[in-house]
Amino acid sequence: MNSEFAIELRPPIAAYQGSEPYVFVCYSHSDREVVYPEIQWLHDQGVNVWYDEGIAPGEEFPEKLGLSINGASQFLLFLSDNSAASRYCRNEVHFAMDQEKPLVTLYLSDTKLSAGLALILSTTQAILAHTLSISRYRALLLNALTNKSVPASNTVTPIESNLARLSNRVSSIVVLPFVDTSGEREYFADGITETLISNLSKISALKIISRMSSMRYKAIQKTAEEIAIELNVDAIVSGSVFHAGGEVRITAELQLAASDELLWSESYERDLTNILVLQRDLTKAIAAEIKISLTPGEATQLDIAHEVNPIAYETVLKGRFHWYKLTPQDLETALEYFQQALRHDSKLALAYSGIAEAWAGMQ
Repeated sequence: MNSEFAIELRPPIAAYQGSEPYVFVCYSHSDREVVYPEIQWLHDQGVNVWYDEGIAPGEEFPEKLGLSINGASQFLLFLSDNSAASRYCRNEVHFAMDQEKPLVTLYLSDTKLSAGLALILSTTQAILAHTLSISRYRALLLNALTNKSVPASNTVTPIESNLARLSNRVSSIVVLPFVDTSGEREYFADGITETLISNLSKISALKIISRMSSMRYKAIQKTAEEIAIELNVDAIVSGSVFHAGGEVRITAELQLAASDELLWSESYERDLTNILVLQRDLTKAIAAEIKISLTPGEATQLDIAHEVNPIAYETVLKGRFHWYKLTPQDLETALEYFQQALRHDSKLALAYSGIAEAWAGMQ
C-alpha cells in the first residue's frame, strides 16, 4: 500500500478547530507517510479532521486529546503494527469507546492485535484497506465517515474470519456467464447462467443484475473489482458447467467484490433429469451463504423443482441460445428448437414460452 502514496511528512492541513462535526484521527507517527495523504484527501472531500497537529505549544497534551475526542462526532483509527503497539493510541481508543464515539478502523496492514484491543474493536466497523485498491477503500471510508455506511452489525469486523458471515453484508449480486468446460456446449452454460439469474431475482431482498448486463462480460476480461464498480454490486457469482452424456456437474463460487475474497465454493452433480433440482439447490445455497431472508412465498417458489425430459430441456436451451441473438435467421432457428422440444415433452412450459417469444421477435 505504501508504494501508492507520495511520502510527505509535513502536516498536510491545520487541524479543525470549528464548531461543525469533525472526525478525530488516531494514528502512529511512524505511519505519517501513509496517514497524511489520507487526511488531506478527507479534507478535500469536505470532511472536518482533527489530529494531534491541533495541539498548540504549551497546551496540556492529555487534556487537549481528551477534549478533542469528547467533541468529535466520529473516531477514525489508522491501525497498523505501529499504532497497535502505541500506548497513546490504545488510550485514545479506550477513551473514545468509553465516550461511546462511533469508531471506524482502517487497517493499513494485516495487524496482529492483543486480546484486549481485539475485544474492543470487535464490535466496530473496519475497512481492510490493505486488501483493497485506493479508490475502493476510500469510497468505503467516505461513506462511513459521512454517516452513509451500513449499520455496524452488518459490516466487517477484524476478528471475523469470513467477510460474508455478517447479516445482510451482501445485498446485490451479479451472476457472470458460466464457462462451458465440456466443449461445444456454450448454449448449456448460458442456460444455467440465465436460470440462476432468474431464480435469484425471485428474492426481493436481493438486487440481481440483469442477464443482458451480465452476459457482456463473457468476452471482456476484467477484474472482480472493476466489474463490481461498474455494476455497483457487493458480490459476484461465477462458475463452470461440465455436461457429458446424461450427467451435469456445476461448480459455482461466490466472491466478495470489495476484496476479491472467495466466500463460498461448491460443486453439484446430477443427472440431467434433475437439472432443475440442482439449480434450486444452488440458488438456496447462495441465499443461505449471504444470509438473505426469504419470504414464505419466495421459499415456496424456489422449492418448485421437478424432473424434466433431458432431451426436451437441452433442446430448449439451444433455442434460447439462438433467440438471444435476435437476428431473423436465429429467431427462426430458435422457433424450430422450441417446437422440437415440444415433440419430446408436450407439457414443457419453457418450450411454449420460447415459441411465444420467438414469434414476437419475428413480428
